[in-house]
Amino acid sequence: MSWIMAAGLIVNAAMGAGLLNIAKAYDEAGGIVISSILHAIVVLLVIGAYAILFVCCDKSTSSYEMFVLNKCGKFWQRVCSVCIILYMYGLSITFFIIIGDQLDRFLTFAVGVNYCSHWYLDRRLMIIITSIILVFPLCFSKTIKFLQIPSMLGVLAIIYVVIMVPVKYFSQRPTDVIIKKYPDSWTDIFLVLPTMCFSYQAHVNAVPVFVSLRTRADCIKATLASTIILICSYCLVAVCGYLTFGIKVEHDILVRN
Repeated sequence: MSWIMAAGLIVNAAMGAGLLNIAKAYDEAGGIVISSILHAIVVLLVIGAYAILFVCCDKSTSSYEMFVLNKCGKFWQRVCSVCIILYMYGLSITFFIIIGDQLDRFLTFAVGVNYCSHWYLDRRLMIIITSIILVFPLCFSKTIKFLQIPSMLGVLAIIYVVIMVPVKYFSQRPTDVIIKKYPDSWTDIFLVLPTMCFSYQAHVNAVPVFVSLRTRADCIKATLASTIILICSYCLVAVCGYLTFGIKVEHDILVRN
């Protein structure tokens, strides 16, 4: 696998729900200045974690759980497995909700506002059908290399969001937006840290990606490229999204767009 494809896989794994929620996190943290400081701290921690992963990984390591087993022992591998199950469960629910939100908007456009009166267009049923057709077939691959092409499609969808939000801001230039300069409570700063950490969380997927690369240099290139893309994308969406909607920004920024 090339380091460019590897960077695409990492970007696709890390970016998603976090991109849609990052503007709301900036609002809850108390505005752009405070949020940018927190953002920078999270980025430094993430880069350090990636550095540890690709330095310690070797060809005998096929997954994040195997990495923990080799470095920390059986007990911590089991703890890690439980944490990954819980994380993936929560992540899946988040993405299913996003799928449902976008299906609602598409069906409203294609069928009309009364589409929900038809049982076969019910939100829950449409989420199940979409997941079976588009998501379930991707689960049968034994290696992450198979996901190179689907991940590139995901990156293209991300590019659309990253471009759309700044374009909306610069085309409208809203002047009646209320912008925070400090959080409502100092504890709000800590409440948004999970969102920012979640926005860069691709460590579980990074291990098999690093193993599939030929050299350490490729690992470094993939890590730096993916991190730069993530930083630029999140900053653009967060700042422009928050300046567009202010304190009225939604948890899913596409709902406002």
